[in-house]
Amino acid sequence: MSYLLVIAEKPSVGAAYAKVLGATNRQDGYLEGNGYLVCWCIGHLVELAPPNVYDAKYQRAGSRNRSADLR
Repeated sequence: MSYLLVIAEKPSVGAAYAKVLGATNRQDGYLEGNGYLVCWCIGHLVELAPPNVYDAKYQRAGSRNRSADLR
């Protein structure tokens, strides 16, 4: 049987997803059922790139705050 994997950011969100999806069989570190495996991580999964990746004008010059230049 094939499963669809759902990855949540934290256990409480994983439990909420599993409830909606019908994944009610608790395993060691994940829930499964109804064709889904629901697991979770601890902490943030994605973060924004540093400002200079979006545009060089957002790069800071040393420790000086150039927020006035961002307008």
